[in-house]
Amino acid sequence: MLNPLLKGKIIQCHIDKGDPDSFVVGRLWYSDDTWLVMQNISPSGRWNGVALYQMVDLVRVTVQSEYLKRTKKLIRLRKESAPQVVAIAGCALTAVLRDAMQQSTFLSFELWQSGGRDVSGIVEDVTDQVVRVRQIDEYGVADGYSFISMEAISRCYVDDE
Repeated sequence: MLNPLLKGKIIQCHIDKGDPDSFVVGRLWYSDDTWLVMQNISPSGRWNGVALYQMVDLVRVTVQSEYLKRTKKLIRLRKESAPQVVAIAGCALTAVLRDAMQQSTFLSFELWQSGGRDVSGIVEDVTDQVVRVRQIDEYGVADGYSFISMEAISRCYVDDE
């Protein structure tokens, strides 16, 4: 779990042990022993959905850097408001998935730390063990259903570019 004082702050998280110089930037929304939930920010300073990363992937957190200063400046210049994020009680992944289901929000999953986005689509059902996703392919066409074990999900990206 990250320092609770970081909640709501824009931070830089290094989450790739194989490439410790790579990072993601966003506003920390929630963290516990399992999940880190961030409102991601694109390199151009735009809000870019919500992402859940496994805490075991976290290599380092930076709270002050030239990149963060630049990002904060771009956000101020764009005058964009951060999107609302669901309140989290219990399992962060379950809470975010249930909200995405209610909103019919597009999302993508990385499974078993594959390094890619293995399943993309709309959540149609969530239990504590399984999520059912109506898959959408890269052309925006319905592509059947996937039933994904919750334990297989290593990252989740909600409503991002």
